[in-house]
This record gives sequence, structure tokens and C-alpha cells, in this order.
Amino acid sequence: MSIMDLVKNTKDFRKLAYGEDTDLIPYDENVVRANLDELVNKAIYTGFKKAIVDMVCEATKLEIREGKLANDKLIKIYEGYKKNLDQKFGNVLFITVNPRPDVDLETFHKSIRKYVSKCWIENYIYVLEQRGTNESELGKGFHSHLLIYKTDNKKSHEIIRETKNTFKNVCSVDNPSILNIQNCKEADIEKRKNYMLGVKSTDHDPSKQEKQRMDIIWRQNKQIEKYYIKHSGNFLIEN
Repeated sequence: MSIMDLVKNTKDFRKLAYGEDTDLIPYDENVVRANLDELVNKAIYTGFKKAIVDMVCEATKLEIREGKLANDKLIKIYEGYKKNLDQKFGNVLFITVNPRPDVDLETFHKSIRKYVSKCWIENYIYVLEQRGTNESELGKGFHSHLLIYKTDNKKSHEIIRETKNTFKNVCSVDNPSILNIQNCKEADIEKRKNYMLGVKSTDHDPSKQEKQRMDIIWRQNKQIEKYYIKHSGNFLIEN
């Protein structure tokens, strides 16, 4: 049984196109198609409305940040928001970036190189990986993991803003499953490094190690290093 078969007889779906009058006419495939058309139209409208709301929301946040909305209560709320945000991150961050399928590898890698060149990133190690489990899927779902050490004076809300601005042309920056920024405690640095450079556990994904084997072939084909590193000062990256 298809999803459409399960949906078409639900109360809400039956009445989408004709409302209560649906009970007065034969509920045939013409009505089902009309209901589906109406559902698609509603979804398009909802998506359009969300896009407008998101755009206005971002514009409003920018005006608040820049002090263009002179409201004492609003400013106080924003200052509290910034304070909480600035306490979110320590000096070490673990970041994962998943580009859109239409973004090519060189464009994606260029955005990664641009990001790690920022003056507030003192040290870093990053890898490029893919999700193919055999040679016919080689390069499928390429992405990057970054372990970075930031300067003490860089605030969390600034990091989030600059990270999103850097990657906004290659991925959906407001989706944490696409662009994920996590605090990394000192006790977890070795675990993160091992996740990037060591043999991955198959506890949650039995195909992890096969993907790693394909990573080696893919990197060789694309002339990609096993990892990229900037190491100086007190950042705990040893080889």
C-alpha cells in the first residue's frame, strides 16, 4: 500500500479542495487529484511564507545587532542573548559542513580553505570525507570535519555569524544537520582527532569502515591529503 493510499481517506485530506461539500459528491479519483493539487498549493504557499519570514527575521536581527532599532527593552534582551551565546563555546570547536549536491568539490574545498584562514583561527586540523561504500559511489556525499582552536577574544555569536557567512553559498547554514558547530572540551579533543584520523566505530553505522576505505581511494584520485593542519602554539595536535 502506497503513502497516497494511506493519506487519501483521512478526514483532512478528503476535504482539502471542496470542504464539507465533499460529503455530497462521489469521492472518486478526480476529487483525490483535486485535493492533492490543493495540498501542493498550500505547501508552496507555506514554503514561500517561511522564506519571507526567515528573510525578514535575518534582516531584523541585523538591525538589532547594529543598533538600528532603538528600543531599550529590545536592546537589553539582545545583550542577554549575546551574553548567553558568548558563554556557549570554549576555545576548541568541532565543525561539520555538508555541501549541497550541486556544489563541486573544488568550490567546497575553497570555502573550507577560506574559513580556516580567518585570523581568529589559531590552529586547525580538517579532513575531507565522502560517503560512498563502493567504487561506483566514490565521492558521493563529500563533506568536511574541522577541529579548530580559536583566539580567546573571539565571541561565540561572532563565530556563528562568520561561519554561516562563509558557508552560506555551499550549504544550508541554518540546518544543524548540515552545518554543525559544537563546543569541544579539552577532554574530548583526542576523541575528535581519532574520529577524523583513526578507524571509525561501526556501532552506529556498520558501513563506516567501508566508507573510510573508499575515502583513501577517493583522496588519491582527487589528490586530496589525508588531513590538512596548521599547528603552532598550544593547540593539542600531534602526529
